[in-house]
Amino acid sequence: MISALLLFGAQAVGVKVELRNSPVADTYSFLRSAVQQKTTLLPGPLATSAERLEELQRRFPDQIRLRDGTILTTAKEGREQIQNLYWRSLDAYVFGCDSLDDFARIPLRAPETIGGFMRTSEVMAAISALLREAVPSYSREMHAEAAIVRERQAQWDLGLKAKMPALIDRAAKALGLERVPASFEILIVPSLGGREGLTIRSGAGIRLVIGAEKHAGSSFAELVLHESVHVLDSVNPDSGFFFELREAIDEAERPSEDFYQLPHAATYVISSQLIREALNPKHVDIGETDGVYKRGLTKYVEESRQPVIDLLAGKIRPQAAAGAIGKKKA
Repeated sequence: MISALLLFGAQAVGVKVELRNSPVADTYSFLRSAVQQKTTLLPGPLATSAERLEELQRRFPDQIRLRDGTILTTAKEGREQIQNLYWRSLDAYVFGCDSLDDFARIPLRAPETIGGFMRTSEVMAAISALLREAVPSYSREMHAEAAIVRERQAQWDLGLKAKMPALIDRAAKALGLERVPASFEILIVPSLGGREGLTIRSGAGIRLVIGAEKHAGSSFAELVLHESVHVLDSVNPDSGFFFELREAIDEAERPSEDFYQLPHAATYVISSQLIREALNPKHVDIGETDGVYKRGLTKYVEESRQPVIDLLAGKIRPQAAAGAIGKKKA
């Protein structure tokens, strides 16, 4: 399982970031994307595994219990939303495994059910079984996907590995985030089915999972930094820029959507601006190249950009930047 990753220090210099990949994670992410995108032209064994994963999805319960006890149903939220919530939990468990043997240990440490209505042991056994058959086929057949992972690994090894710790430390200092992981892992997979990255937690620590299919060069660097900033935010829940920003949003009585969207937009701006400073002055935000900004984030990015630039330049402090972004707009 995930090794002990999270040892905190006060503004530690040189955060250790390890990039790795796994045949199990690659195969699972490929099958998940195939099911989500309804891909039909797959080699025989992989087509069978994708069908089994899709059948598992069809058996997801029509309701799910959230951590606060709230029960959501397909009748009210829609089938797709409930499925996505179940997949979010399953992704965390699967991407937390380093080998197929780890699947048998999940029920020993996890709750008896996922979402209150799906037995953990049964669903993990089903995924493990189909992956045991699919991993060898994926390794034999999917050369293009494997090449993507090798290319990003090479980019990491040839320069980004040495530069990323300083970028993460730069972000932490500028944002007033005092708790910094001494180390964490990045698990790279070819695709995350529309998402670029996610952060998973276990009792042992934090692991970033990044889909590399769409991003190369400085865009890949921004993606890694973007997800790293999310980690910094998550381990500083009560201090620093993101805490102050959420406080400002709450004080301004802005819509609930803004409570999520503004910090996310600010993360895009922080990451892209630091990449322009350190790696590529002509870098274009991945939010623009991916079309994320156009899907509802543009106005939040516009609100965030100048205060963030001033914050990174040392012209204003985190609380002032947060207040400038979070204040109620006319």
